[in-house]
Amino acid sequence: MPWYYVDLFAGGGGASLGFRQAGAVPRLVVDSDHVTLQNWLANACPADPNVVRCLTIGTDALPLPPPTPALHLHSSPPCQSFSTARSATTASEAGEGVRLLRLSLDTALAHGFASWSIENVATRFVLKILDAYRSAFPHRVTYVVLDAADYGAPSSRKRAYAGPPALIAALKEVPMRERTSARVSFANRGLTLPDGAVGLTVSRGRDAAQNRARSLDDVAFTVTASHPLTILDANGKSLGVLTPKHSAALLGLPAEWKMLRNRRAAQRAIGNMVSPVMAKLLMECAVRVDAALPPPIAQTDLDAIDVHAPPPPPPPPPAPPSADAPSTRKRELDDVLDTLDSILQKLRRLVRDI
Repeated sequence: MPWYYVDLFAGGGGASLGFRQAGAVPRLVVDSDHVTLQNWLANACPADPNVVRCLTIGTDALPLPPPTPALHLHSSPPCQSFSTARSATTASEAGEGVRLLRLSLDTALAHGFASWSIENVATRFVLKILDAYRSAFPHRVTYVVLDAADYGAPSSRKRAYAGPPALIAALKEVPMRERTSARVSFANRGLTLPDGAVGLTVSRGRDAAQNRARSLDDVAFTVTASHPLTILDANGKSLGVLTPKHSAALLGLPAEWKMLRNRRAAQRAIGNMVSPVMAKLLMECAVRVDAALPPPIAQTDLDAIDVHAPPPPPPPPPAPPSADAPSTRKRELDDVLDTLDSILQKLRRLVRDI
């Protein structure tokens, strides 16, 4: 019997890719970004475009199919407001992050899905929310924190995965795999690096040498949406940044993956994706778990779970002008280059059409 899936907050399609690699068929794919969904369709071919809906979850009516034993519901609500890498989160943004995470949990439980999963950053407050739901409904909700690098992904991606206890138990039993280095992932794609490259760091500009780095012979740092990883030489000097194709390789996307034309938009889409390696494992575990449809949980019982938004973190101290100026100029230059790249792409299309 074929398995189907619903992918909420689908983004660039990392979760859907893993689910399809495990043999599942999309039943409904939802995101609020039309351009992202078109990119999803470009990589899901052949796929029925009728399964793709451009909706704002929590505002627009969600056309969920009725639960069946062979239908998996997955949600990847935006995690930026929970991210430890982001210090500018406001109280309203934190509250919205809580609302969307709770909405994802409530959707699975209130509709009575037998198979479901949620992926999010493993910060203290996200785990506090998951602990509150697990405490209220121990037979329906649990979670585990796993790093995709332990299962073959070439970059670290430590995330919390929530779902029914039987599914999470099966996920915990999956044996870890040999780690794949950044160097090997690039070589497998035929991707080159500047001469003298030996490592990667999350920092940019002249400050790169002052921050932690990893060898190319290790798994890479987490691929983020905000900016690509910086390439370093043996002296810690920056040799530039990775291209979106390099970032895609580190996430575990296939070589034929079609990316958005704009470099900044492509990096953002890749950095926001669910690890396809972990999504594939999730679906493989879901297929093995024989679960009957549980009764829906009343929304009033779900609303009774008391979780409030965390206070926003204090703003970081301002950096000295001399230290901040190079990285600021680098970001400004990146913005200019992205704009020029977008203009060039439009000119190429105009010339081609003429």
